[in-house]
Amino acid sequence: MNIRDDLFKEFQNKLNLRIVDMKDEIYLEMNNRFHHQTEIVDGITKFLKTFQDTLKVVGEDVVR
Repeated sequence: MNIRDDLFKEFQNKLNLRIVDMKDEIYLEMNNRFHHQTEIVDGITKFLKTFQDTLKVVGEDVVR
């Protein structure tokens, strides 16, 4: 092997390590976003349930 091949091999190794790091970072970011989306959906669901329950109570008062 010559110097150029050694340098290219080193470059390839560094690039492969960086790609693995980037994949890990992307995976963590995706999990983080999915977690936040789930929290948002849960919050909306709780709000709608409370709102529906409130409408039922208000509706009962109107009927009486």
